[in-house]
Amino acid sequence: MSKEKTSTACPVKCTEGTICTGVSPDLLVKDREQTEKTETLKILVVEDDLTVLDVLAFGLRKHENNYTVETATDGFEAGQIVERFQPDIVVLDIFLPTIDGFKVCQTIKKNYPKIKVIAITGYGSDEVKQKIIDAGADEYLEKPFDLQDLEEAMSKLLIGNTAETF
Repeated sequence: MSKEKTSTACPVKCTEGTICTGVSPDLLVKDREQTEKTETLKILVVEDDLTVLDVLAFGLRKHENNYTVETATDGFEAGQIVERFQPDIVVLDIFLPTIDGFKVCQTIKKNYPKIKVIAITGYGSDEVKQKIIDAGADEYLEKPFDLQDLEEAMSKLLIGNTAETF
């Protein structure tokens, strides 16, 4: 028979030898069930131009689908966040400080092949486009673009139609 103990600071009865969360186990189960029902698309935006980063993140967070959005400003930070956050889609600027988007894309695709990558750049050329395709990008957008363009690219990826001729 397990011993229950309570403290004056915590109204929840915890079983001895367990970690007391201070929250009723019933509430934790309900919260987990609610989270599973309302799971949203997780998006990581990687962009070193803070204005572009803020606009993209704000627009995605305010979208009717209530995306879960995290941001990074360089390739190294992006790698750390990908490992922790496990996004569904990474919106990845190609020319970044520390580790460029080509290397970030290759690493994501090698270690997390299910993550979709939408490469973005303000320095588009046939050579850049081919290099990011070779790195594993699923979609490619040249700046400037609007949120509708990004949403269309994400929709293509979610239904499995990657752009073969972007």
